[in-house]
Amino acid sequence: MKILKRTSQFIFLIIISDLILGQIAGVIYFSQKTGKYARLTETIKETEAPILIMGSSHAYRHFNPDIISKNLNKDVYNAGVQGKRLHFQATLGSIVLKRYTPSYIVLNVDPYWLTEAEDTEAISELDPYYWQNKEIIDKATDESEFIHTIKMLSSAYRYNSTLIHIIKYYFLPQKSQKGYQALNGTLSEELLYQNEGDKNLINRTPLESSLNTLTNFIKTSKEKGSQVIITISPTFKAIYSKNDSEMVALKEISQSEDIPLFDLSNNEQFSGNNELFYDPTHLNSRGADLFSTMISDSLKTTFQFD
Repeated sequence: MKILKRTSQFIFLIIISDLILGQIAGVIYFSQKTGKYARLTETIKETEAPILIMGSSHAYRHFNPDIISKNLNKDVYNAGVQGKRLHFQATLGSIVLKRYTPSYIVLNVDPYWLTEAEDTEAISELDPYYWQNKEIIDKATDESEFIHTIKMLSSAYRYNSTLIHIIKYYFLPQKSQKGYQALNGTLSEELLYQNEGDKNLINRTPLESSLNTLTNFIKTSKEKGSQVIITISPTFKAIYSKNDSEMVALKEISQSEDIPLFDLSNNEQFSGNNELFYDPTHLNSRGADLFSTMISDSLKTTFQFD
């Protein structure tokens, strides 16, 4: 009987400790003003910008909302998340569409997204938003819904991978401009050929699962009333050609879903111009401003903004 009592007390202590730690972690998490979690919270809970930019660091670092907004006379928010690929973007997009409907969703695609299997653990950064978006997040994980739900019952578990970043952003604030953060600096000689290995990622057969994820995201967005635009950012040296399987697949999806595809991957204004690049695949602030101007001009021409 004593053993049962002590066991019950121990379990009760664990539950109370988890609730307290989780509450504290949640308050700290959602009170952040800078950094990727602050941007993620603004994307999921706050922004109502009619133009929403999505993608990886090539969205986060390349789309200057002020330039696009000024050219199109519409509010713009950059919801790019560094290091996050198609599965994460589609899940995040579904969460956003549950709350509001952007008029335009600009999805900047890295073509190798279609050919590399993505670890569904990548969506763990959405754990703090789980209970408001349970159905969407459960559907996006490989775990059974029951096991995933049990994990999410732990208040502390939902924030357990965020602490290091929260501390970093406290001491080194990462201020952004409507979600966008420029890279300052110019591509140096020693980095000129850094992306040579990226050519191993191209011209492989796209995965059916990835093609379905992208197509379903486009269809869902259109059903909600959002116009989807696919863009491809430039790189210092050409990685893709128009005949590569990934590029062909993107073009086919664009045509079948009747959405624009703005491919600047090999644009001559960028190719080989180190003054516009921070590293071989990321534009610096000057390059991002030019890219944003070109994208907004294309949007203006295609959709006849006032």
